[in-house]
Amino acid sequence: MQYIINSIALLLCATLCFSQNYKKKTAEQKARFYTDQMIEELQLDSTTSLKVYELNLVVSQQFDSLYATHPAKEDARKGAIAIYKKRDARLRNVLTTQQFLKFDDIQREKREKRRLEREQRRLRKRRIAKYIGIGANAKWNKPMRRGSTKELFFLAWMICQV
Repeated sequence: MQYIINSIALLLCATLCFSQNYKKKTAEQKARFYTDQMIEELQLDSTTSLKVYELNLVVSQQFDSLYATHPAKEDARKGAIAIYKKRDARLRNVLTTQQFLKFDDIQREKREKRRLEREQRRLRKRRIAKYIGIGANAKWNKPMRRGSTKELFFLAWMICQV
């Protein structure tokens, strides 16, 4: 009975995880989104917002071309850093000093928030690994019974993480 309930729960979780449709945004849509954010946060006027949109469009196109080649993780990171440095240099010329400092503070806060979220995910993953009896490096410490609750929980969690 418990095996049937666990199988249904796993099937339901898998269906929910895979039913999410993702449509890739165009460079123009991404540029508009980031420009709208910057207009709201930095109170940009119309001429500055047009320049910022053009800059964000170029940056979005550069990122699209960077990730279209499917680079290695380290190469992608280096490419992104180079794009961000060029963007910041151009933004210094477009924004006032006060606006650029505010933009820089907002970016720092976002980076810190992402770092904390990444750390929380890492801790959550370790707790789950400990609960189901696998090591932190995802090697099985002991064999599990086929169809056990721990195994189904782990599989459901892995499917939802994709």
